[in-house]
Amino acid sequence: MKTWLAAALVLAQISTAHAQTPPAAPTTSPAAPAQGAVPCSEIPQPPEAIDVARATPTTMSHASDQQAAWRAQAALVIECRRLYYNAAIDRFNEVNRAWSAQLDAFCARRNIRCAPREQQQPAPTPAQ
Repeated sequence: MKTWLAAALVLAQISTAHAQTPPAAPTTSPAAPAQGAVPCSEIPQPPEAIDVARATPTTMSHASDQQAAWRAQAALVIECRRLYYNAAIDRFNEVNRAWSAQLDAFCARRNIRCAPREQQQPAPTPAQ
């Protein structure tokens, strides 16, 4: 009986894994990663520090513009990573719900009590 249960669980897991696709990110932002692509770039290097003891108003204005441009680029990378993370969590939860439904259906059909092999851990929550 245990052998049949183990075989059925392995077959169900293989069929579930075969049907899976990479997580698709929401398309609410231009920073959302394309499916199957490297999700997000690295945060760019920040502008070099200036010598404030010798800085002029023009130098400070230029440095401020560089800092603002860097912040905008870094914010795009952070937003991309947030979207990718949330899409991965959604996919994780979707696959786990599907697996639970398959396991419940199998156990109900065989009229057996199925217990998880390991204690289930809650999925992380999406970032805000």
